[in-house]
Amino acid sequence: MASPLNLLTFDLDDCLVQTGPAQSKVFKEIYPKVFHLSEEERADRGRQVYKNHGCAITYYAQRMGKPERWIEDTYTHIAHKVLAELEEHVPVCLVTPELLGNLQAAGFTLAIITQGQKHYANGVLSHMGLDNFFNDDFVLGRDSVGFTTKRTVHPYNELLRRLPKKPEAKFMLEDSALNLAAAHELGFTTALIHGKGPTDTQLPFIKYHAETLEPFLRAKLAGRLDLFLTE
Repeated sequence: MASPLNLLTFDLDDCLVQTGPAQSKVFKEIYPKVFHLSEEERADRGRQVYKNHGCAITYYAQRMGKPERWIEDTYTHIAHKVLAELEEHVPVCLVTPELLGNLQAAGFTLAIITQGQKHYANGVLSHMGLDNFFNDDFVLGRDSVGFTTKRTVHPYNELLRRLPKKPEAKFMLEDSALNLAAAHELGFTTALIHGKGPTDTQLPFIKYHAETLEPFLRAKLAGRLDLFLTE
C-alpha cells in the first residue's frame, strides 16, 4: 500500500525565517521614494495595514491607482534589493535543518506559500541552505498563483493541485492570523506562529497557537499538539 501524503505548509517570512533587518533597510529606502511615506508613517500604519489587508505594498499601490504590472515590478525590485542585503543582514532560520530533515523522514511533504514572489522565496531558501528540503513545485509565490493573496483560496488550491495525490492531512503554519481563514475553509489544520495580536487566537479558524515554530514542530513529531490548542 502506498504511504499517505501528509502536507506541512509554511509561510516564509516571520514564520520559517526571519529576514527582518534586511527588509527593514530596504523598506526605509523604498517607502519614501515609492509610496511617499516617511519611516514613521510606515511604522505607525504598517502593522495594521498588513493585518487588515494582508499585503501593505499592494494596499498602498492600489490606493495610488497603480496597475498590476507596476505592483509586480515593484515587488521584483524590492525582492532583488532584500536578497542583496542578506549577506550583510544574515537571516535567522526559525527551525533547525535537522528538524526539517526529521519531518521529512517522518513522512511529511514540506511546502511554502508566501506573499512574495517565487524567485524571492527560492533566493532566501538557497541562501540559508534550506532549498533541499522543499520540492520546487511546492514553493509558491504570488506570481505562482495569479498574483492572488493568502486571503483567498487560490494559493492553497494551486498547491493542492500540484500534489501527486490528495493529502491525508494538511497543515498551514502562518504568522498572520487572517491569512489562515481561507486555508481553514479548504480543510487545512491551521497554526498561528508568532501571533500579531492578543485576540488573534480567539478567531474560530485557528486551531493551534505557538509563540515559536520549533517547539510546535517537535510537538507535532511527538504527537503532542494538544499542548498548543487554542480552545
